[in-house]
Amino acid sequence: MSNQDESIGQPNVPNTSEHLNTLFLTQLKDLSESIATSFDSISNSLAELRNKAGSIATLAATLSDTYESNQQQNGGDSKISAKDIDARLMMFQVAQQAQNGLPKHGLEQDSLGAVKKQKTMSESLPDDELDHSGKSYSNDANLPEIDLNSRAKSVQDLWEEWNVGYRNQEPLKSLERRYGTRWRRGRIAKSAQRRKKVIEFIESEAKRNPGVTEEDVVRLLENYRIKKNKGLFWLYGSLPNHLFNANGEPIEFLPDENDMQSKDEGLTDDSEATAAAVAAAAAAASVKH
Repeated sequence: MSNQDESIGQPNVPNTSEHLNTLFLTQLKDLSESIATSFDSISNSLAELRNKAGSIATLAATLSDTYESNQQQNGGDSKISAKDIDARLMMFQVAQQAQNGLPKHGLEQDSLGAVKKQKTMSESLPDDELDHSGKSYSNDANLPEIDLNSRAKSVQDLWEEWNVGYRNQEPLKSLERRYGTRWRRGRIAKSAQRRKKVIEFIESEAKRNPGVTEEDVVRLLENYRIKKNKGLFWLYGSLPNHLFNANGEPIEFLPDENDMQSKDEGLTDDSEATAAAVAAAAAAASVKH
């Protein structure tokens, strides 16, 4: 009788074990998904916190600079006005809007319009905010790592990178105001210096000719490059003396024979760096042999 009872209960054992295994695996899967979701949420929160912390730190640094400047001008008796704070907060809001949704590849007119808006907000800062001496109140180790637009093909691309920013980065103009020339270092040093030369030419031509906007100069300089049948790399070293004559009329540039024979559209900062690397490798190989 006892043997029969044991044989009756045995077939149920595998079924019970399989059920427990399935239940365990289901619970383990749910737990894993819950943990993964939690980590995603934490990661997103940390990224947002880092951005906010960076904005707060930058705002604090600019306010500190303003306070120190006011102290020097007013003999040690100075305060930060609400106007100073509002101007900087407004600039940060515009920069953040540009990073979170400003179209980067629209029509030329839209692009220049966005640049003009950003430029207007930036100019609300007092002139003493500019770092004319090149000094910086921030540690060099905290300087942002910047990627320049290696695919820039037009003057408009350079102007947009300077005033609006490239790939959600801070505008180069803002970096120049905050850090002077210190942000132009390392691998981007040469490219940044070339870009700055073009920007300075645009700003100088606009100041030299009343009634001419910087956007007008951008368009004329781009037309000059196109008529010369050249790329940006050529333009860096071949800027015209002026784009307007003494009467304020735009100068008509015509391509010469050399312009029609060659075109360097494909030559960029990246290609120059590649050529330099190849030359360095060849030199190293010759030394070994």
